[in-house]
Amino acid sequence: FLWITKRISKKSIARKFNIYIEAHYRDVDIGQTGVADIFKMSSYTLSKMFKKQVGVGFTECINSKRIEYSKELLLTTTFSVRDGSAMAGFSSDAYFCRVFKAAVGVSPATFREQ
Repeated sequence: FLWITKRISKKSIARKFNIYIEAHYRDVDIGQTGVADIFKMSSYTLSKMFKKQVGVGFTECINSKRIEYSKELLLTTTFSVRDGSAMAGFSSDAYFCRVFKAAVGVSPATFREQ
């Protein structure tokens, strides 16, 4: 019976992770340590649980959501790449461009032109 309780609580935590991330992924200052504090666990525990429950690492999840949002901005608005990256939660244009190109295969400007 105890393993069922643990399984349920892990599913509950995964749901709470997802809800929190959906609400805050565009916050520039979101970080694993801060989220771990909110969930009252160590950063190490959050990292392990997040990877196991969500399926990807914390930073990878945040960046993926930010990239999807920035793609939407690039295709549907006239915001500059710099403004779009900031709106998506990236604190550095260079980091945004590097992460975007690694995920999408082209630079943000090229993606917008296509």
